[in-house]
Amino acid sequence: MEYDESEKIFYIEKDSSGSLEFDPKDFYDVTLPANERVQKLVDDLSEEIKFKAGINGQKLEALSYKSDIVVGTNYFVKVRSEDKYVHVRIFLPFPYQCNHKEVTNVQRDKKQFDNIEYF
Repeated sequence: MEYDESEKIFYIEKDSSGSLEFDPKDFYDVTLPANERVQKLVDDLSEEIKFKAGINGQKLEALSYKSDIVVGTNYFVKVRSEDKYVHVRIFLPFPYQCNHKEVTNVQRDKKQFDNIEYF
């Protein structure tokens, strides 16, 4: 399936710092390389991720992700911090819900080539 950037579905208004986008790739259960949108989610929630994963003061890099559409979107993201890998579940509600994104779960002690699974 070829992806065309013009196929974006809608935008979610986010604070005063911009918007996050949903796109058609979010509707498929495939592992995708992390993009700017996923890295921004990780950056925005980095303090909470670090706290829940027990990581101190290190830059977090989103490597890959899967998504699951529920009443919003669950993002399952493989994140690297120096030599540690964790899987993070981030919930991003639909725009009409007026809720905030949140880290709902973290799996510690993952390896570089561990598959991202629902958790």
